[in-house]
Amino acid sequence: MVTLILGLSTALQFLAALLALRLVSITGRRRAWLLIAAGVSLTAIRRSITLSRLVLGESGHQPDLATESVALVISTGMVAGIYWIAPIFREMRETEKALRKSRKDLLDAQEVSHTGNWELNPDNNQLSGSDEFFRIVGLSRHEATFDSIIEMVHPSDRDRCREVLQRGIDDGEAWDIVHRFLHGDGSVTTVSAVGAPTLNVSGKTTLLAGIVQDITKLKRAEHALRESEAGYRLLAENIHDIIWTMDLSGELTYMSPSVEAVRGYTAEETLAVGLAASISSGGDSGLLAEIEEELELGRSGNPDADHSRTWELALTHKNGSSVDCEIVTSFIRDEAGTPIAVLGVTREITVRKELESRKADLEVQLRQTQKMEAVGHLAGGVAHDFNNLLTAINGHARLLLRNPKLETAAAGQIEVILQAGTRAAELTSNLLAFSRKQVLRPEVIDLNSIALKLKPLLASLIGETITFELNLAPNPVFASADPGRVEQVLMNLCVNARDEMPKGGLLKISTGSEHLSERAGNTDGETHRGLYSTLTVADTGGGMNEEIRAQIFDPFFTTKPVGEGTGLGLSTVYGIVKQSGGFIDVDSQPGRGADFTVFLPYAEKENGKGTERTRPKASSCGAERILVVEDESVVRDLAHYVLEEAGYHVNSVEHAEAAMEYISSHSHEIDLLILDVALPGSSGRELSETIAQRRSIKTIFMSGHTRDSVLTKGIESHAVHFLQKPFSPEALLEITRSVLDRK
Repeated sequence: MVTLILGLSTALQFLAALLALRLVSITGRRRAWLLIAAGVSLTAIRRSITLSRLVLGESGHQPDLATESVALVISTGMVAGIYWIAPIFREMRETEKALRKSRKDLLDAQEVSHTGNWELNPDNNQLSGSDEFFRIVGLSRHEATFDSIIEMVHPSDRDRCREVLQRGIDDGEAWDIVHRFLHGDGSVTTVSAVGAPTLNVSGKTTLLAGIVQDITKLKRAEHALRESEAGYRLLAENIHDIIWTMDLSGELTYMSPSVEAVRGYTAEETLAVGLAASISSGGDSGLLAEIEEELELGRSGNPDADHSRTWELALTHKNGSSVDCEIVTSFIRDEAGTPIAVLGVTREITVRKELESRKADLEVQLRQTQKMEAVGHLAGGVAHDFNNLLTAINGHARLLLRNPKLETAAAGQIEVILQAGTRAAELTSNLLAFSRKQVLRPEVIDLNSIALKLKPLLASLIGETITFELNLAPNPVFASADPGRVEQVLMNLCVNARDEMPKGGLLKISTGSEHLSERAGNTDGETHRGLYSTLTVADTGGGMNEEIRAQIFDPFFTTKPVGEGTGLGLSTVYGIVKQSGGFIDVDSQPGRGADFTVFLPYAEKENGKGTERTRPKASSCGAERILVVEDESVVRDLAHYVLEEAGYHVNSVEHAEAAMEYISSHSHEIDLLILDVALPGSSGRELSETIAQRRSIKTIFMSGHTRDSVLTKGIESHAVHFLQKPFSPEALLEITRSVLDRK
């Protein structure tokens, strides 16, 4: 019996040792359970030796039944205890493992969220905290104390933090504040700090616990967002364009204040009525359908990334006027690129529309100007050639009429030739006036005196069926212009007015002055400024439409029947006025007559010459030596003959090279040069300047017209002696004698 009990207890002890070894891996407490397993194993080995001796019948100590029974009970209890405690240790091990994982997850979460926790014992100021807490503060664990952390707080926030923590200790108050840490390198960390005290049963604070989160990047983002919003608001509220947004259902969600400057309605009023009402008030219902198509496209989520639309329409201002606008829309998209709203910009384009219209008008006027310039060049060239021919025709006709042996019948025929030549000369004069290539001699003239001087002639010219009125300014109206050409302008305008009133009417001539700050002439499109003297011819005829008004100054344009007009009357007026530095405005409507207002450069006072041009009287004959340089043989021969017949010693050549050869050998024998302005190879002015380098010789220039700007300025200032072709023999002799007699 004893042997059986001894064997059972020994076996149980070996089993207990094995279970103890198993607990090493379960509990993780290696040393403790190894010692227990070793002790139990030694006891079991000793008892197994005793059991083997007992079985072999060796002499020695005999085990006691009672003692072995107790040992069996203890071994059984040991095995049962170890077996029972093993799950408990296993659960403890899993709990510890889960706790470690949870702690690691917490630390990772704190690192990711930039959040740290801390605890403070107010009795001894003992501080503990997480790694992230100390990283945020900027101190290591071993150097961090409550006071050192308080010193890291930004000076501007330090007193507030002390006060909050002290209230937590004294009054048990929780806290939720934002403050900053100032680091040694000057950088600043902004944190959100929350916490609460732990109180004992008596209400005393035993522990302060808190959490701080680094929100520096968030604060920077908030600051950048505020600045962006402020900038956007500043832009939206001050830009003249209207910025607005609309959801995909078609409801306006934002309207910039600039809408009031453009349309007169406030942003609130516009949001209240909606986009549809605003657009339909402008009368453009078709646009609403197009906008609805855009909204449907946005709702479908299919528009291209750069999709946008542009419309032009007229919106109604609050005061009832029309405002030309341009609307540009595009979609506002989420991160996935899906449209979520519409962004629109409405821009007032009234000025742009006016400029576009003005540009179109200017293009028409430019083409008209280019056309007139082209015709003018042609007319000027034709007139120049005609003047050379007419000089010879009219000159020889006058010489023939001076012949006392001329028969009466022949004289009559020559008179007809001279009359036709004179009429042709007037026609070429008109061509030159239109082409602005005639030579003007501007003076300070009084427009009132011009009108009064021509009044008798104009009254007889327009006939008795037309009432003629003068409405002259009370004071002299001075202008700088060629008086003869101004008379021609007035005559042509009155004849044009007469022809527009075949059944009678009223013709009124007015004078005045006007100061223009900035005004575009309605016939030339140019901008004019300054003080102008005005001469207006108004009639009560049939007037004209815009199409005719645009062509009235075109050469050869006429509304008269074939054979009743040359079409050069008004084009001549236009050319004279433009060449004089002025412009013309025409105001006319069908059935309401027409007003032609001529603007001429204003002059301060008369220069003493008056409006009457006079030439000094002198004997036409002489004996001086004259050199005539003219490439047209008919003109050269006529001038040579006329001057020689008057007693002058005349030599004539046809070009500048021949003139220089003659002057080289006879320079001291020449008293006067008569030069054509346009000579082959060299102009008359260039020839004169070359001769002047050797010797100063009195010079007369002659031409059908002159393109030489330097010479023209000299003629206008009376510094150059000029003879206009076609000239008569008397005119040639008169200017020759006048120039020779000048000192």
